[in-house]
Amino acid sequence: MQRPITVISNACASGANAIGHAWELIRSGQSERALAGGYDALGELVFSGFDSLQALSPTTCRPFDARRDGLALGEGAAVIALETLASARRRGAEIWGELLGYGTAIDQHHLTQPQPQGRTTLAVMTQACVSAGVTPDDIDYVNAHGTGTVLNDSSEAVAD
Repeated sequence: MQRPITVISNACASGANAIGHAWELIRSGQSERALAGGYDALGELVFSGFDSLQALSPTTCRPFDARRDGLALGEGAAVIALETLASARRRGAEIWGELLGYGTAIDQHHLTQPQPQGRTTLAVMTQACVSAGVTPDDIDYVNAHGTGTVLNDSSEAVAD
């Protein structure tokens, strides 16, 4: 049985947006199950791009630290299986978690710099809370982008 394949390319947000897209397909009833994930492989073009932005740390990546001086590039990959609760129960699957909501937006401030007051970041977090039917007080954990760069970290830190 063939199913559609969607490739999502949104830089650092690609994997998260792929998972969000899969969740939307399941939530809307277009699919009962989906595989979603992302990967990032380093190459000369990627390294050169971050180097030209002077975003690479010559020391250690220290997100949100007063002495932060950039990010560290790395490679990684992950894929997760998403499905409806009914599908998982029929299969007797062990349920590891539940995705309640999702939000996404495009920061049109600048190609490589986030909106300084964190408005886009706040909008995405608000959208995800509304989608999930929760309030910020219900959130126990926030996974920050945390690049260790002055512009990204400061924008994330004020998005409250």
